Amino acid sequence: MRTSVRIYNRVLIPFMLLILPLGISYLLRTDGIATDKYIDDRRNYIEQVLDTIDSSFSAYEQLIYTTVKITEELAPDKAEHEAALKLAFSSSRSALVYGIGIWYEPYSFDEKTERFGPYIHHIDSNNNKEEITYFWNTPEYNYQNREWYKTSLAAKEGEISVSPPFFDSDYTYITFGIPFSKEGKKTGVVTVDIVLPQLQGYLSDYNFSDFSGVYLTTKDNSIVFSKTDASNAAIEKHAMEGEQPGLFTDRTAVYDENEITSFFEGIGQKPEILTSETENGVFRIHAFLDRKAIFLNIIFRHSLQYLIFFLFWTSVLYLIIFNSSYLKRNYENRLLNTENERLTEEIFKRKEAESRLTFQAYYDEVSGLQNLNSFMEKEEALQPGNDNRSLIQVSLNNMKELSLILSSTIIDETLLAFTTRLKSVCPLETRLYRARGFSFFVVYDDQKTGSSQKLAEKLQNEFRFALRLGSRDIRLRAKIGLVYFKDAESLEQVLAMSQSAIAGLDVADSGRVGLFDHSVQEQKARHVVLDAAMSQPGFISELYMLYQYIVKTEDRSPAGFEALMRWKSSVLGSTVSPAEFIPMAEENGLIIGLGWFAIEEVLKAISGPLKNSGLFVTVNVSPIQFIELDFPDKLDNLLNQYAVDKNRLKLEITESSAAAAIESFWQIIDELIRRGYRLAIDDFGTGESSFHRLYSMAFDTLKIDRSFVTGLNLDERNQEICRSLMNIGKTMGSQIVAEGVETEEEHRVLREIGIKYSQGYLYARPQPLSETEFGKS
Repeated sequence: MRTSVRIYNRVLIPFMLLILPLGISYLLRTDGIATDKYIDDRRNYIEQVLDTIDSSFSAYEQLIYTTVKITEELAPDKAEHEAALKLAFSSSRSALVYGIGIWYEPYSFDEKTERFGPYIHHIDSNNNKEEITYFWNTPEYNYQNREWYKTSLAAKEGEISVSPPFFDSDYTYITFGIPFSKEGKKTGVVTVDIVLPQLQGYLSDYNFSDFSGVYLTTKDNSIVFSKTDASNAAIEKHAMEGEQPGLFTDRTAVYDENEITSFFEGIGQKPEILTSETENGVFRIHAFLDRKAIFLNIIFRHSLQYLIFFLFWTSVLYLIIFNSSYLKRNYENRLLNTENERLTEEIFKRKEAESRLTFQAYYDEVSGLQNLNSFMEKEEALQPGNDNRSLIQVSLNNMKELSLILSSTIIDETLLAFTTRLKSVCPLETRLYRARGFSFFVVYDDQKTGSSQKLAEKLQNEFRFALRLGSRDIRLRAKIGLVYFKDAESLEQVLAMSQSAIAGLDVADSGRVGLFDHSVQEQKARHVVLDAAMSQPGFISELYMLYQYIVKTEDRSPAGFEALMRWKSSVLGSTVSPAEFIPMAEENGLIIGLGWFAIEEVLKAISGPLKNSGLFVTVNVSPIQFIELDFPDKLDNLLNQYAVDKNRLKLEITESSAAAAIESFWQIIDELIRRGYRLAIDDFGTGESSFHRLYSMAFDTLKIDRSFVTGLNLDERNQEICRSLMNIGKTMGSQIVAEGVETEEEHRVLREIGIKYSQGYLYARPQPLSETEFGKS
């Protein structure tokens, strides 16, 4: 018997469980079809409303077309225009038409009349009387500045424009407008004004009670009529920014379907949007139905069917479950025992995993030292100005290189051996941590002045010797930095200071302990500020060029100019030195744009104020500029654009940048010389460039660095250097320019040596081109 009951229950219970969702799904699907049919019926109703609107407004279109045709044939006579308006107005026969106007362009009616715009309109609430006025012709109103007039005049001939709703005088209107022409020229516009309050009454006769919202809009989405369910006034207020439900009276409201839809969804509705437009596309109607509410309403009407089905299903299922209670209890007992065993095992595994995670969170698995998390928790309490703790950071500088050639096992053994030696060197009261990567922290309570420095130096000496791993010796290169907790206001600042102390050490400093340097930190902060300021959209527009004379040493007459870039930053509120922003631009990739800006500004100067001077202009070019393989072609195009001779332009590069340049740099230099460009070497004599390379490239000009010119009259060694550099220039066929001339004595010695050209503050400071004799003339 028990076996028969089990088989019976195992088959029937799943079947009954399946019957419930199937039955409910069938009933819901039937109600969903009914919902779709209801929505289709309301869609047809909306289209019928729109057809009625379309029929009404088609008459207004015909009225305006007829009025335009009559107007185009009228003579410039006031009486004729008034008669035409009365005829058109009487034929409109609609309470919606408030007025009809004929509006002329300035002096288009006749040569003496600036504004002529007769306007016929109702003057009583019953629309039984009308009059023609010219109020809108006054300078105070000036219809030519009104949006409805501009919109109508901008329309194509034969095309009717519809203005957004606007408030004027006593009412809110929409204007139908169309331009008219006389003698083939747009002369003015004819308008028909529709009063929106009357349009509201016209549309309020329709039954929109089951809609969440109904909006009648023009083709540019301006709302001319709206009606919402009284319970949804908040919706209207949200979507239309405070307008009362119904008609909009004091400003143009714009229909935003996404915003209205989002709001309906936000209050729990599932909006169904019914949209239709008139045949000419002038008006659209947007109706919102709450699909969910309609669906739930249909379900509610059929609730008796759902209840009967559910009661029947519950009764049958209850009988089956009641008869199978014995089987169910046995099954639950077995399931409970199995679950208890699983939970016991799971708890054991979880505790084991939590212990491991706790260790991994606060300890380094390789070295066994506490990690950075432990450091942040245990060293948290800071006492600025009264804290004896110091932080010694030991960074193993070559571990990344060793990781590339040694196995991970050997690397772990190396770190463990390093930790053992570190523990043996440090006093017992120190606290050791492993930070990220291959850095270690030693926190020491510095009770005696200088003891932390001595411990750091002791560690420095200790790790000069190789670690012995079996038969292998491994040499570690350690950088050691020292900072004091009392100098910081937070642990994060302690870590930043320590990192800065390490970063300030280079390979040559491997034998000393790095201390935190505020100037390095300030320099980095300045670096960040400059980089942010240069990333502003208006950075290039803040750059400008100054021009410094290059003179003939013999008589000090002008031979040319050097163009020097300057930056007055609106963000920083000061002028930034090129020595700061040019290297920064080379780092962040902006130097290409700066280079082309400088070249184009120089070409503008040569083709402008300097056009008839015959002087050359040199401009500095970064070697990064030569990464552009099409640099010569772009330069050719610019010179052609400004009609500048190549002899008037010199491209200047520093000797140090030339010495560090890659082969492609020299290829571009060679191509520029081949095309006839003049190139100059700046700071000549200070770099490590190959004379063979310079000689083979035939540079036009060599500029002697100011370090050889300053105090030249007092330094015979520099005088000999200048003579040698001049002889090298002669051998290479290059002109020689001495930079940084500031005294008469320096000028005299240069003239005696035979230096042909000079540049410096003695002759002129860098200045705007407009302040030079050529800019002034």
